[in-house]
Amino acid sequence: MAGLPGAIAVIVIVLVGTVADSAYVCATPEKDEYVRNVKVPEKCNKTLETGSLMSDEYRQSIVDAINLYRSLIANQCDKFESGKPKSANFRKIRYNCTLEQEVKFSQCPHWDDTWTTSGKIYRRRDTHKNSSIFFRLGPYLEQLSIDDKNQELVSSHAQLIDVFRYYLDENAVEIGCFMKLCGQDHVQCTTGHEVPSSGPLYTAGNRCQSNNDCKDAQHPICDMEYGLCDKEGRDFSHLHITNDIIENNVNTMRNDTPSITETTISSKAITCHPVFYSFFTLVAFVVGMQLM
Repeated sequence: MAGLPGAIAVIVIVLVGTVADSAYVCATPEKDEYVRNVKVPEKCNKTLETGSLMSDEYRQSIVDAINLYRSLIANQCDKFESGKPKSANFRKIRYNCTLEQEVKFSQCPHWDDTWTTSGKIYRRRDTHKNSSIFFRLGPYLEQLSIDDKNQELVSSHAQLIDVFRYYLDENAVEIGCFMKLCGQDHVQCTTGHEVPSSGPLYTAGNRCQSNNDCKDAQHPICDMEYGLCDKEGRDFSHLHITNDIIENNVNTMRNDTPSITETTISSKAITCHPVFYSFFTLVAFVVGMQLM
């Protein structure tokens, strides 16, 4: 039995290593990661028939791409051409099937239609592939230079600025997109807000470190892995919210002490702070050696 504590310490190391394997990575998101595309319309969230040529996996990839780029700012990823950007207190974006219905279009655009963004409608067209257009459109971090003084993007590439500005729009907390195959995939999306065309990319600030940092009452949960404030409960995009959180629907806005929600999610913060991983691994190893 003398070796049991040591074995437990080894298990702790393994578990910590598992926690460190996370969705957030300080790098340009994968552009060609497989996502199931369809040739027959599927109901949005398996409930609303819009006629859009997107699977629910494809819809999920849209919010995943946007949230990943927001998290790269929130966590001050140093892979940008300009180095570490100033952080921000972003909210997570979620998918909304009603917004998808609102941007539905029945006729393919004329061949000489420029299919450009205007007003509240963001438009893109691309080759029909089994990978998400929102990941493919996302710029390489090495191409992005952000002015540290005013958070404006320094680039001569208009489309690159357009895409990144749309992903980081602070007003946008929901999005819906409609896709139709017209030779190419024609996609139009809306967040319910005007598509930003000028000004700073975002407002500099601090990423959330706890639920208390999420001041929007509609987004009271800090996703410690991404550093983004999220809503409570199950929704269309719940890849990074555990079942315990969803089922308990814990509200921690009135308590300064770590809640069940924060305790469950905060283990993911190790990803954002690799030094924590090294520290806990070292402590577990020393304790294991002492107890053997």
